[in-house]
Amino acid sequence: MNTLRTAWQALQSLLLMLAAAATLVAVTWASGELATAMQWPRGVDARLRWDLGGVAVAGILAFAVLARWAPASPAGHVVAGLVLLAAVLTWAVAELGGDFPVWFSTILLLSLPVQAWTGWRLGRRNR
Repeated sequence: MNTLRTAWQALQSLLLMLAAAATLVAVTWASGELATAMQWPRGVDARLRWDLGGVAVAGILAFAVLARWAPASPAGHVVAGLVLLAAVLTWAVAELGGDFPVWFSTILLLSLPVQAWTGWRLGRRNR
């Protein structure tokens, strides 16, 4: 019975990670669509600041999802999400970093711990 419970929690954790990733993508996409609807051209500083803010909000909400619905160890789920997102963003900055100003890439990476902490607090408050 214990093995079945462990397997069930592992499946829940995997599905939760997918839900957090979907939250991240959906909120980032919505932010970009809103900027397009406001007719902000891509690449200008105002649009980059908007996009950076959208990514930060998306990250906070994704971490909140992890903290809110973790089957066990909400902090562990947030840390795992942080490690995964840091790896993906580090790869993205390495591959695409030349397409963006240095300040954008720097803030994107350095804001991750703040996003994780804020999302964890938000998710735990609503648990």
